[in-house]
Amino acid sequence: MGVVIQLKIPSKQEKPSQTQPKKTLLSPGSAPPIIIPAISEVDVFKSFQPVLPHIQLLWELVITNEPIVVMAPSPTICSETVQALVSMLSPLKYTSDYRPYFTIHDSEFKEYTTKTQAPPSVVLGVTNPFFAKTLQHWPHIIRIGDMGPVGKWLIRFYLQPSL
Repeated sequence: MGVVIQLKIPSKQEKPSQTQPKKTLLSPGSAPPIIIPAISEVDVFKSFQPVLPHIQLLWELVITNEPIVVMAPSPTICSETVQALVSMLSPLKYTSDYRPYFTIHDSEFKEYTTKTQAPPSVVLGVTNPFFAKTLQHWPHIIRIGDMGPVGKWLIRFYLQPSL
């Protein structure tokens, strides 16, 4: 017939570690419940395919809270890559700030694009080509996807080493 999904949305006062899953009795022959940690799961293998040779370096950058910019051709690729970077620390929790899709209209735009101070410890996902110029002072930039000569997206990976 269909599938019934039972979920509890925590209130603002609840911390993630406070909520315990409710134990339910299963009837014989029924499938066990599936616990989904997030609304949408990111396919980390698909997201990391273009950057697989550099996966250890990326892990080191994420675990040490280095500022990282992900530049991608579409919001989907951009946000999935940022989510994959953050989730690669599992079972540890990523505690710094991350923005899967950052735009010029965000309130922290001036703070993140200023060259007078060091970039904050954040993982930013951007698609606007304007950011290629404005965020060029960031130490770690991942560029995924350039327009190819035949009009198809080529997946390339550039990681600027920190100086």
